Amino acid sequence: MTSGNTKIPLAVLANFFAAGSLPNNNFNATSASCSSSWASDACAVASKVLDIYQRDRIFDKARVTGEYLQSRLATFREHPLVGEVRGMGMIGALELVANKQTKQAFEGNAVAGFCQQACEENGLILRALGGNGIAICPPLIISEAQVDELVDKLGRALDATLQHVADKQLLVA
Repeated sequence: MTSGNTKIPLAVLANFFAAGSLPNNNFNATSASCSSSWASDACAVASKVLDIYQRDRIFDKARVTGEYLQSRLATFREHPLVGEVRGMGMIGALELVANKQTKQAFEGNAVAGFCQQACEENGLILRALGGNGIAICPPLIISEAQVDELVDKLGRALDATLQHVADKQLLVA
């Protein structure tokens, strides 16, 4: 809620977690020790952030843009390297595979690392996941035009990655 610029103490959030927001309701408040000397500042920042989110309808806009993002990411299902496209809302992932038909994975995680580098060379910051997945997590305020730009840059990076794995003979027939 504060973009990491101000810490929100766990003690302030304990009731939120204890109310069942974590799987299996396993939050242990006694393990969340921290100083609360700055809690009022952190809460003021978090409160203002939530006010701005509400005022600017950030979550409503993100819901619509998230649907658009998912529809654009779905186009990568046809790409020769992509074995799976998954996601919800503003979070997505592509799984890169050595054989599209069988979904056989590449060994190690170097292919996703190469794709991440190719994304950066195209002006796009994405994150390689364990295995050979690529995480797509744009900011909540991204516009549809920016989603189009993201998808175009990701497409170029995937094509560069395909060329790389073909050159290295990493594709499995």
